[in-house]
Formats: sequence, C-alpha cells, structure tokens
Amino acid sequence: MSRIHTISLSVQRFECIFNYFGDTFNDFIPNYNIPPLAPDEELKKLILPCLIIGAENDISFPGEKVIKRVTDHIPNVETELIKGSKHCPPTTPEFRTWLGTRIRTFIKENYATSLHSTSNSD
Repeated sequence: MSRIHTISLSVQRFECIFNYFGDTFNDFIPNYNIPPLAPDEELKKLILPCLIIGAENDISFPGEKVIKRVTDHIPNVETELIKGSKHCPPTTPEFRTWLGTRIRTFIKENYATSLHSTSNSD
C-alpha cells in the first residue's frame, strides 16, 4: 500500500470528525466583549487574603491598572506584576517554578494556619 493511499484512508476514516468540527465552528459565535468588572463596592467586601497577578502587557486587563485598582479597593491583597507578559504568562520551567512557589508561599502564609485549625475543630 502506498503512502498516498494510506493517507487517503486516514482522511476518509476521520472525515465525519472533520465535518463535525467544521459545522461546530461555523455555528460558534464567540463573544469578544471584555467581561464586566466587579464593582468597587464588591472588591471592598473581600476580607480574605487575595493574591492578584497581573501581566504588564495584557490588552484586556493591563497589569499596572489592575494592581492599582485592587490595592485601592481590596483590604488584604498581595500583588505581582509579570513584566513583559501578555495575557498568557510564560510557560518556561523557570516561570512555572516561580509561580508555583509564589502561590504555595501565599497559601501557607495566609491559609495554612486557618485550614489547620479548622480541621482540628472537627
């Protein structure tokens, strides 16, 4: 069996899937609107510690503006600005290590004690 014939059989086998996905995307109407922001009054009600990570070059949610807004309105907030990043952060091993460590540290410092005391009260 030639390579061309094999490819042709593979395409035929998955033709129904290709048609399905084609129809799906023809009927899909994406919503490109920016989602509504939480009102300032709602942010002020957040009493638990929050970690907000913004991306410097995010078009929809510019990191510096996001950080300014949350520090102005959330009483107990820690922030990080990812320099040079757009909406999707880097996927390098170094960044993933930094992010995992940052989140783990935040949770340990802010929630580990309360989680521990909650589990002991049962």
